[in-house]
Amino acid sequence: GWVESSDPANRLRGASPSFIASRNLESATIFECVPRRIGGAGRPADLGRAPAEQFPISIVNDDFCDCEDGSDEPGTAACAGGEFFC
Repeated sequence: GWVESSDPANRLRGASPSFIASRNLESATIFECVPRRIGGAGRPADLGRAPAEQFPISIVNDDFCDCEDGSDEPGTAACAGGEFFC
């Protein structure tokens, strides 16, 4: 399993540098899932975005898929369709 580390490079393994930088994850204490688009039958998905879920940064790479889009698990196989950056 995942062991919490104070080293952001280890904690955020598998996330691309651009993802880490764009979300200020190296110094973050809160992780925000990528907001999902909301819509529905007959409504375009770009009408708005659902509020993003927020979790303690310790949920990143904890081998449990907390975010619908899998963005909290860049270094594990916990989420279907996840992406790992080498």
